[in-house]
Parts: sequence; C-alpha cells; structure tokens
Amino acid sequence: MNKIKQLSIVLAVLLVAMLIGLSGCTGGKDGNGQASSAALTAVPEYVSQWPENDMTALIPQPSNGTIDYVCDDSHQGRYQIVMKDISREESAAYITELEDQGYTKVASDQNDASGGALLQKENMTVSVAYSGNILNILLTQSGEK
Repeated sequence: MNKIKQLSIVLAVLLVAMLIGLSGCTGGKDGNGQASSAALTAVPEYVSQWPENDMTALIPQPSNGTIDYVCDDSHQGRYQIVMKDISREESAAYITELEDQGYTKVASDQNDASGGALLQKENMTVSVAYSGNILNILLTQSGEK
C-alpha cells in the first residue's frame, strides 16, 4: 500500500473518531429509528470536578481548563469528558502528556480551526479533539481490563 493511501486511511479513521467525540452525548439513531451502537447514549452530566472512575484513572487529568460535562457510557466501554477554557496549545500539550504516559499516537491531524489525535495503550483508546477553547476526550475500552 502506498504512503498516500495509508495516510488517507489514517486520516479517515481520525476524522470518524473526532466526529464521534464531538457529537456530544446524544444517542444517535440508525435508519430504522433504533439507537446506534456507535453513538454515546448517556446524557450530559454537568460536573465541576474531574471524575474518578476506572476509566479516568487510566489517563492523566489535563493541567489546564475547566471541566464542563461528562457522558458516562462506561457500561458500554465509553466515557466522554468535555473541558472548556483550554487553549489550543494546552490541548496539544495534553496529547503530548498522554504520549509521555505511554499512549501511542495512532493518528493525528490539525488545521487552523481544530486538531486531534487518536491514541492507544493496551485496551484503552483515547480520542482527543480540540477546537476553540473546547477539549473533548473520548475514552473507549475494549476487551478485558
């Protein structure tokens, strides 16, 4: 497979991960009106402190920003954290912090408006997307813990 085709596939995967992450907590519907298994089904829970649970224990808390809300779909292996008041540079630094914690960057991209990365460590995939002063972290856990 040539490098351009590989890059196109990686960017497509990243785009899908970012779109899922930016979709918020609303449950999606498929063409038959049934809940989509890919969409988060939890409703937003507005919190003021970093959530402490089995999934968030596997990632560092961002040093900057204010937590806005979470969507707890941990029973399906997903958990979303949305931060506000965090700069683009601080969001990019958070991706570096995840790498320092042993997460491997699978894909990443950025432009003038937004950026993001897909990282993985063991059975945890972390999709980080940022735009403006918003940082969206989507944790997806697969298989055995």
